Amino acid sequence: MWVSKTVSIIGATGKTGMWAMKGALQRGYSVRVLARNPAKIETTLKTLFGEEEAPAQLEKVVVVKGGILDEDAVLELFKGADVVLSFLGMPASDGKTWIVSPGVEAMISALKKIVAEGGAPPKLVSMSAMGIGDSKDQMKASNWIMGRLTLSLIIPYMLKDCFADME
Repeated sequence: MWVSKTVSIIGATGKTGMWAMKGALQRGYSVRVLARNPAKIETTLKTLFGEEEAPAQLEKVVVVKGGILDEDAVLELFKGADVVLSFLGMPASDGKTWIVSPGVEAMISALKKIVAEGGAPPKLVSMSAMGIGDSKDQMKASNWIMGRLTLSLIIPYMLKDCFADME
């Protein structure tokens, strides 16, 4: 008997995370998402599935209200999940606050808390496209040496073919 997997998604309304949400829903997984603004989930589902199908898809999504730095919300999102997919954007929505490092720390803290309580932590998959397309300035700002090295040498020369369709 097939048991539905539970997929929790951070960044489900972003440019990459929304496609993970769509794929998880299409595969019949139980989907939970973390959202600072729960109304954005409905808007994203309308973009992905169209006006008519979005309400039915929304019924399949459990929205946990909160941000990545909200310890209780992150713990709620993680508990009972088989896998957590993280698509954290580089700066927070204000465009100035770096969120990846404290966000990763919050995720690790939630995983440790689940283990400390005797639970089984979900697998964590984290993805970033930093340095590609409109995030080039973020790559430069992330680390003075490595950010510029990655942007100037590694992506254009060593990873050119991998990222050709992203430009």
